[in-house]
Amino acid sequence: MANPRDYYDLLGIRRSASANEIGGAFRRMSKAYHPDLNKSPGAAERMKEINEAYDTLSDPQKRAAYDSELDRARRTRTQTPHSWRENPSPPRRGPDVRISVSLAWEEALYGTELDLFVNGRRLVVDIPGGIDDGTTLRLSGQGEQGANGGRPGDVFVHVRVEYPVDIYYSKEYYKPAPKPDRKRSDDDGCSWGCAAIGAVLLLIPLWIASGC
Repeated sequence: MANPRDYYDLLGIRRSASANEIGGAFRRMSKAYHPDLNKSPGAAERMKEINEAYDTLSDPQKRAAYDSELDRARRTRTQTPHSWRENPSPPRRGPDVRISVSLAWEEALYGTELDLFVNGRRLVVDIPGGIDDGTTLRLSGQGEQGANGGRPGDVFVHVRVEYPVDIYYSKEYYKPAPKPDRKRSDDDGCSWGCAAIGAVLLLIPLWIASGC
């Protein structure tokens, strides 16, 4: 019995429980797990363990031998060097991976698929249409592997959109718009028209006077 089952814990009693407490615990557990009363899966196996626990603890000689073996097993576990213990380190989550990608504005407008390679694995990333410049996409569980059974990290894809330099890009409607002409404004057109009309009005009286 190198690593015995803790019968006290199984019956829900203290290590110092009396014979009456052991019998009472056995009766309660039997009502809960007896196959004639409990039809759930695993009830029969649990009842078998309960019978073994009661058979050992209800007999003074068996109980004394069991207590001695239980104490020996606990001392062995306590004195075992840390490096020899099974899985001494807790699970640790794997590191995240961060990648930057550049898209043409047409790809950002209509959406596309990208092939990325992370730690020798090929990942297909679905880029949704209408994505904004500077958006970061998260691929959960696709990063580096964790240690001691820990879950993998994530992959974060930072998206940069390359806009043409000769047009403005309307992010609200995602339509290319011509760059406005800054050489001449509406105010400039109005100023020239108003000046022409004023000149004509000044010449009309002179023309009438010369005709007369």
